[in-house]
Amino acid sequence: MYVPSIGRIFMTAESMMFNGPVLIAGLVLFGLAWGFVILKIQGGEAE
Repeated sequence: MYVPSIGRIFMTAESMMFNGPVLIAGLVLFGLAWGFVILKIQGGEAE
């Protein structure tokens, strides 16, 4: 059987309400950082 805490996280509505915004914020921050790195690399190669 899976770890109880993991099953509970995906089963309860409260954790979904909490984990949703956290995951979205994490993805946004990761996307901004990744885009900044790519722009830096492309800018360095272009110039």
